[in-house]
Amino acid sequence: MNRPRHTLFWLMLAVVAIKVSLFFWGSHMFNPPPGTAYNWLSIWDHWDADAYKVIASQGYFPEGIPELQKAFVRRFPPLFPGLLYLVSHGLGLSLVISGIAISLLATFGSSYLLYRLAELEGFTDRQAVATVLLFSVFPTSFYSNSIYSEGVYLLSVIGTFVALRKERFFVAGLAASAAILTRVVGLSLLPAIAIGLVWRWRQGRLTRMDLTAIVIPAWAFVGYMAMNAYLFGSATSFYREYQASPSPMLPQWPLQEPLWLAWELFNRFLDGKADQAYMMYYGWNPIFTFGCLGTLIWWMWKKPRLDLVAYALCYVLMFSSFRQNFSYPRYTYAVVPLFLALGQIRPVWVQVLLGLGFGALLLYFVNIFVNGGWAF
Repeated sequence: MNRPRHTLFWLMLAVVAIKVSLFFWGSHMFNPPPGTAYNWLSIWDHWDADAYKVIASQGYFPEGIPELQKAFVRRFPPLFPGLLYLVSHGLGLSLVISGIAISLLATFGSSYLLYRLAELEGFTDRQAVATVLLFSVFPTSFYSNSIYSEGVYLLSVIGTFVALRKERFFVAGLAASAAILTRVVGLSLLPAIAIGLVWRWRQGRLTRMDLTAIVIPAWAFVGYMAMNAYLFGSATSFYREYQASPSPMLPQWPLQEPLWLAWELFNRFLDGKADQAYMMYYGWNPIFTFGCLGTLIWWMWKKPRLDLVAYALCYVLMFSSFRQNFSYPRYTYAVVPLFLALGQIRPVWVQVLLGLGFGALLLYFVNIFVNGGWAF
């Protein structure tokens, strides 16, 4: 489907403007503690960013930090900190600048590919533009301005689906591998890829080269487990470190914790105890999780591609199956089919209201994050 080039140009310009405006907003809202030296970039260096920088500078065996923090850094797969190391050393940049640059470039690439994916799904020009804009102002999209792996993960996931649509299965396998080596929840791509391969087999078009789409990422995960076995003595040590961390993520039934938190949130609202601290650690979790699931269920009535549905549901069920997980809203940002669903909402004024609501929450969360507060 041929689209006017100027549409994509202005859309990408809007995405860049949104990301740049967040830096201005963060600087404006930042309230520096007395005696500290921060600049407009360093205020985006918080929380998991420290772990990525430690791995990039010292590897998985850092010196001079507490044992619990050493255990914490070992849960992070190697791709994003590896890119951080290469860019920092190759270009002579600080880890902060390198990390933010990687995140931004990956996010710009994700926005471009998301537009192309919407195009391949048969969206109208308006729907494709709405998809990307809602993706760009999603309340937790500010992590693409920070030293977090969200940008690289999203680029890998969206790249996987674009490659599958264009029947470039080797490329799809590489992209899915990158997703897994960025965040282990990238394994939720494997059922989606398998569905695509089964569809080709039923059409009598499956070739050996097509199988690389699932073989390569499967071997990537095997390689990651081998790395864990070699470095830490156990192929599943990344999972063990989750259990050893201050906020253990222990397996349970999918959606069990969001359901419990939804009930607790309801009671806290009745009692007037849903303050900001509670909402940021717990209260927003069920809102984002069930808001995402509800949108996906509505979208299924439009009969989207089954592989997109499989990825979305597997991903949500995977991240919702952990206990004491304070990051559900951030994880929801990587449910790529969610934005395809939002892009198809009618009438347009509903999308406008969604965009305004998303934008207001985005600015609210940025204010908390740049000032060092917990923001998922």
